[in-house]
Amino acid sequence: MATSANASQRWTKSPIDAEIVAAAALLSAVLVVGLATVADYGLTVDEFNTDDYGPKALAWYTSGFKDRSHFETVEFSLWYYGPWFHMLTAYVQSFDFADRITVRHAMTFLVGLAGVAALLPLGRLAA
Repeated sequence: MATSANASQRWTKSPIDAEIVAAAALLSAVLVVGLATVADYGLTVDEFNTDDYGPKALAWYTSGFKDRSHFETVEFSLWYYGPWFHMLTAYVQSFDFADRITVRHAMTFLVGLAGVAALLPLGRLAA
């Protein structure tokens, strides 16, 4: 059981960690630059296929597993990609924030940046 002295220690101000501040500033700058330039990139080799894959995979789950277009009209090798990122992208694309490819690029960038940001605490634990 925590004593009142221990409980009050949780609320005391801890010194600001310069490494965290620097990493947050760098990640914020990368976020701004990345989102500002996300519409300036071209298509990758398989992007037109995966753009079709997301909505069909989403339809498979939202139809209660009745819409089989996910299995019948999608290139077979796309099944190895896994649908979850493409379904999330298709869902965000449905809001029509920008054209479909720009939204796909933004989602790819944001998920990648989140992965890089997740490495900071893991790296600190390992160090």
